[in-house]
Amino acid sequence: MKKDLFFVFLLSLASFFAIGCEKDTIFNFEPVPYGPHSDPPIISIEGVRKTGTAVLNGFMHEGIFRRSQGMAISDGVLYCLFTTGMCKTYDISDIDNPKPLGTFELGSYSDNNHANSAQFHIESNGEKYVYISGMGGRCFVEKITETSSTLVQTITLDEIDYLKKTKRVNMLCGDDGYMYLFGIDKHGDSLVFARVRRPDPTSGNATITKDDILDFWHNNDYYYYDSLAQGGKVYKGNLFFVFGSTTSDRHLDVYNIFTHEKVYSYNLNNAISEEPEDCDLVDGHIMVTVTGGRGYYLLKLKN
Repeated sequence: MKKDLFFVFLLSLASFFAIGCEKDTIFNFEPVPYGPHSDPPIISIEGVRKTGTAVLNGFMHEGIFRRSQGMAISDGVLYCLFTTGMCKTYDISDIDNPKPLGTFELGSYSDNNHANSAQFHIESNGEKYVYISGMGGRCFVEKITETSSTLVQTITLDEIDYLKKTKRVNMLCGDDGYMYLFGIDKHGDSLVFARVRRPDPTSGNATITKDDILDFWHNNDYYYYDSLAQGGKVYKGNLFFVFGSTTSDRHLDVYNIFTHEKVYSYNLNNAISEEPEDCDLVDGHIMVTVTGGRGYYLLKLKN
């Protein structure tokens, strides 16, 4: 009897560990082909410099320090975002000498808005929106100027297996009009990426469900505690993704959204000592913004 009980105990223990260690099963779906497209530009960086010291990477607002987070560039204006959804704008027509334009609260301003990354998208009718990844499975769509912003839509990520459980996932609109989700899986040992249908920004608040997913892939060459995933952008078939903190590996990775391959990686450890937050393309450079101090970094692209 004792032997039987001991055998049952061992089986129960084995089952417990098997269940506890089992990773989530990735949902099954049939990828929707992207359609005709050009190959993404080949990315190569030939140097880094710091400039733009007029840009402030953190400030006090209502007695609370707001840390630099996401950023985006449009028509010669740099939009710097901060925790809770503050925004500072700068004229960067002279990229080395930015001129302050405004400081204001976004339409999505709240304690729960991390404002982790942002990207502009222009509709076929000329309307321009900025997509702001608030984290926590939310994306805020706003009409923004140099001095104010209005929230027009909140996009929420539904309870989709795996994606909802990620540690942190960016939700942005690429320059091709699709939405892209990219971030860290719940276990912290891989990155997840998805291309999804984008809700009409004039249709009110929307929810992304499993049925909206057009493509999904993993990159297992990652570990959360080695390098913190930050913000990014999607341009011309390339997904630019910034990583790192002051205490972990800092680098910029580029992924081909069609082949799912990591096609380029640039080590930022020697060039940037601060925590990199987000990036955008401007005047033959990749601009990387950081937390702390002043200024930004320009990564010069080879022609």
